[in-house]
Amino acid sequence: MLAISRGERSTLLPDVPTLKKQGIAGDFDIDGGLLVAKEIPEEIVTETSGWFKKASEDPSLIERLVGHATQVSSQIAAFA
Repeated sequence: MLAISRGERSTLLPDVPTLKKQGIAGDFDIDGGLLVAKEIPEEIVTETSGWFKKASEDPSLIERLVGHATQVSSQIAAFA
């Protein structure tokens, strides 16, 4: 890996420098999520969000994702 594109070093790859440290302007990250139409009933949105939150807290899933150098977050509210 040449560089971490986020503003800070990855806790999973602490020896890999950031783009900024390499002299390249840029700070970006890729977030994944699920988008739905605003007409979807709130109870469905709440239930589905709960599934994602539960998955993001599952130790076996986290371990598998970390094995692929993927950091896991459950910041669901940030996308509401």
